[in-house]
Amino acid sequence: MQDRISNHPNRWVLTPVTGETDTYDFTRADDPTQVGTPLNKATFLPDTTVTAVESATGASGITLPCEALDAIASVLSAIGTTSTIVKVATGSYTGAGGTSDTKYKTLTFSFKPRFLIVIKSGLFVNIKSTGNCIAWMYNASYMDNTVPCTYDGNYTLKWRCSSTVQADRPVNRMDESGTTYYYLAMGVE
Repeated sequence: MQDRISNHPNRWVLTPVTGETDTYDFTRADDPTQVGTPLNKATFLPDTTVTAVESATGASGITLPCEALDAIASVLSAIGTTSTIVKVATGSYTGAGGTSDTKYKTLTFSFKPRFLIVIKSGLFVNIKSTGNCIAWMYNASYMDNTVPCTYDGNYTLKWRCSSTVQADRPVNRMDESGTTYYYLAMGVE
């Protein structure tokens, strides 16, 4: 975010409203050198962020930034560890495709992952649709209840095709050939 930087802070033009007594319209006349980031919902809590947080945490009805942060904190507090250092990793990978039942997609981190979300590139809407986003949380054996996921207990998560029709498709396990995927992982040392 950027602050508004003005040559004349707090300078306004008052224009009388026609037909009204003692009523004026205010217009900024501060001559800004930097307009600054608008203070609105799109800046503080976009709908795509609400959808992503609700999808990843199971929360619903999030309308305020503090509610989104509470939902994330709730997930982090449920990781079942006494560690006080939370780590975050972001990155991307390119899908390889294929339908082999033994083919795994693997991510290894420098910490013990407790939460992972993977999003298809170019995704701005419909984040929960099949093939657009999958999530995994500690002690879960599936991503979004369809894609089998294995955690080695240390630093590596891997997921594979399943013999079921839906999970066996590369699009549903976030592994379409040539497609870029982005991930966010949180965990502990």
